[in-house]
Amino acid sequence: MNQANDEGPLSRPTAQVSIPTMEIRQAEDFNYDSGLFPWTAAVTLPPIEAPDADTIGTPAEYDFYHPGVECGPPAPPWPPEYRPDVCIIIVEEADNPGVFATVISGIVPGSWYRYSFNVPQAGWVKFEFRVAAPSGGMLAAFWDETLVGTVSYNTADWNIFTWALMEDQIQTTAGVHTLRVKSVSGQLNFDTIAILWNAAPPTRLTIWEDNFDNYTSTADVFSPTVGKWSRGTTTNSAGSWTLWPTEGPPLGTEPANIAWMENKYMISDSELSGEGVLLDEEMISPEVGDRFWTKLRLNFNKNYRIYDDVDHTQDAEVDIRSFDPLSGWSNWTNLLHLDTSDVDPTADPPELSDPEVFDLSAYDRKKIQLRFHFFNAEYDYWFAFDKVRVSGVQAPPEIPRPDITVEDGYVRVSWTSFGPGQYSVEYTTDPGGGWTKIAGPFTHTSFYLPIPADKRGYYRIVGQ
Repeated sequence: MNQANDEGPLSRPTAQVSIPTMEIRQAEDFNYDSGLFPWTAAVTLPPIEAPDADTIGTPAEYDFYHPGVECGPPAPPWPPEYRPDVCIIIVEEADNPGVFATVISGIVPGSWYRYSFNVPQAGWVKFEFRVAAPSGGMLAAFWDETLVGTVSYNTADWNIFTWALMEDQIQTTAGVHTLRVKSVSGQLNFDTIAILWNAAPPTRLTIWEDNFDNYTSTADVFSPTVGKWSRGTTTNSAGSWTLWPTEGPPLGTEPANIAWMENKYMISDSELSGEGVLLDEEMISPEVGDRFWTKLRLNFNKNYRIYDDVDHTQDAEVDIRSFDPLSGWSNWTNLLHLDTSDVDPTADPPELSDPEVFDLSAYDRKKIQLRFHFFNAEYDYWFAFDKVRVSGVQAPPEIPRPDITVEDGYVRVSWTSFGPGQYSVEYTTDPGGGWTKIAGPFTHTSFYLPIPADKRGYYRIVGQ
């Protein structure tokens, strides 16, 4: 720290990141039977049959599930000549004329594909997917059938490919493991999987999370000493926010094991309240984060189901607010809004059920709260959520830097407030030695020091 106080906080050691590609392979090994191409009757290896949607694993190297839909898009050659039974086609890359990719085409939400990898040693791994899509979408990655991350993509065209990287690393043991990739939203052409290993441990850490599995009752969720969620309701009825187990009693006439909910979850189900009860239910999270956290992110799983003949909106929302030491809590800002117009009423079941990911970096270094809100719901279905996680990257606090000026034989020390409190000014001629308090404590943020202007030294501000 010099007289102008130009010293900053010490930097943390930088980890050496080594991420060589362990293996890159196409989504399927298309060159069956010594590379015979295209797929013809001369290829003796039969097509791999799709297992049932709820099949967890087979001894095969890979398997897949593809809903019964038409292949697409209609790019030449059409119909697909290679393996039309599973929508595998050959497309010319739009931004690389003369370059062709063999892809699983027209993947829709609900499709999944499983592969095996032999990881050479224990450590951190992450995944990357080469895809093309006309609009945005999301893939979910399962490592040994555990959801480990999601990847968003948008290439603006069926034939323009990009690599979509899963940001967070996961820790794994050596040996054979399975990776299952599921389409959560959007449609895409799927070309290649890469697995990257020997990565450095992640810098992104969990700030707060709640999967509701450790609660024994709904009351625990809202207990000030246990769950610390706060609850708002206009009805306090059977359809209000309730802790529900996937293996528990049915939700009315529906099984409790609904999509994307694991073990225990929270649900507000207006059908359970009956006719004539208009729900307006909210759950507010504990206070999360502080000035030490940056690159904030929110993840959670949801299940939003409707009746196909509802005549009102059945709104489901997720909101956020932040705390300012001077002005208090801000108004709620909406992150997600769902109503009956967002769901295809002819779907079976008519629901939206997938993970959600939100970038909260606009709230870096702030304390926040989240609100899950379900309202305008009368004798409809539900809004359920699970596995809520706020994560971020730790960073040193922003340290105020005093500004040192000389005015008429006086040294003026001024600084920026870093929150309510009191401050003292300390001085030394040797920053490696001891510091002496020369003024304070006080609440204001400037101080005139009556010493000769030619006296050189070091100054620092200390919060009390």
